[in-house]
Amino acid sequence: MTPADRARLIRRIEDTFVAIPKPECTKRVARALDDEWFPSRKRVEELRSLDQEDEWQQVEGDDIREFSDVLFWISPDGFRFYFPAFLRHAIENWDNSHDRVQLECMEVIGTQPSVLESLSPNEAEAIAEILTELSVDRSGSHYNSDLSIRALELHAAKAEGTEPH
Repeated sequence: MTPADRARLIRRIEDTFVAIPKPECTKRVARALDDEWFPSRKRVEELRSLDQEDEWQQVEGDDIREFSDVLFWISPDGFRFYFPAFLRHAIENWDNSHDRVQLECMEVIGTQPSVLESLSPNEAEAIAEILTELSVDRSGSHYNSDLSIRALELHAAKAEGTEPH
């Protein structure tokens, strides 16, 4: 991926995901849903307070790597908040060795399409275009992104009331 392509894709994310509210289900809450199954309201509040970011742009790379497995467990609103940070991080590190962050970005939507419920058609279209471009990039690993791309296209078409192509 060229630096210009990287910058263009990141700009698309930043221009598309604007003023996304912090979700109730933050990254630590999502981890607890996996590990603890039914955390109490008090536990959820405690974990949510540990997630200091109020905007997705504030999510640090270390946190993205540490919580790279939570996208499967997170609520649709949590997905809408965190996915832009994860996707930006994946693009910024695309030419480095690939890890769970890239894998999750490329495949989680296909295995957990309910995360799309809070996305606007524009957001779904932007992600579909980005994943499509990443899926054909020679410096990437082979990911099973077709299901994710198709789920995004269907979500956008359904939300717009049109037929997918």
